[in-house]
Amino acid sequence: IGITTFQKTKGQNLNFAVPAEWINDISKRQIIASQSTAARKELSDKAYALQAAENWRALEKLSSKWVNEFPKDILAWYFHGKAWVELGNREKAIESYKKAVAQPISNKDDFFDMWTTWINLGLLYDKNKSYKEAVDAYKEAILLSPVEEILAGNLRNSINATGDFQKGVQVYKEIAYSFPMSPIGWRGLGWSYSNLLKFREAAHAFEKLVAIEPDNVFGWVGLTISRRQIGDSQGATEAWVMLNRLDPKAASGLLGPRTKDK
Repeated sequence: IGITTFQKTKGQNLNFAVPAEWINDISKRQIIASQSTAARKELSDKAYALQAAENWRALEKLSSKWVNEFPKDILAWYFHGKAWVELGNREKAIESYKKAVAQPISNKDDFFDMWTTWINLGLLYDKNKSYKEAVDAYKEAILLSPVEEILAGNLRNSINATGDFQKGVQVYKEIAYSFPMSPIGWRGLGWSYSNLLKFREAAHAFEKLVAIEPDNVFGWVGLTISRRQIGDSQGATEAWVMLNRLDPKAASGLLGPRTKDK
């Protein structure tokens, strides 16, 4: 006895059937999945409680059990890394965080856990002065959610620490093209090109930035400077006038027109 699964309506008429015993197998799998979910919830509840209590040794022990039972669980590896951070072993923490970000995202909770782990990984790399690795970690976090200004600052600081502004161009291009309406990519791209003295490309990036955020002072400063550097006096003056409207103090720091904007 079998269970008909589907029937083709065109071409060769084929009926496929699976054994009726599969119904029992499906039920068993559902029970196992339910049990796994309950077990994971129990572990996560305990982990959050231990984190709140700052009982890092107990958290390390619990999370070690957790990653053994659920080796593809992002949150399990995150807590494992967090415990090692607080216990003072950065290398083990980095190893755990790297295992966390290597797992696939399967739901919205995983998405947040992955984002949090990339941020923490970047912070650890910064502390170890592994700035190139920090840049990559912050980039991945921003690509998951390009809304955190502090995170954007961390990325900029790490790029600055490496002095590799060509890498900055690559990173910010990826962010800008992935999220063209986010200011983070265009601002960083303009900043990176300016440090490479590629002012024409910088001007283009700053134009994109102020189109998205017309009141972005940094964007108008960058646009004023980059247009002057490429000999676009009229464009620079127009940018300076907009800057002066938004932030007269910032505008006064540049050699802008001596006449007042009317």
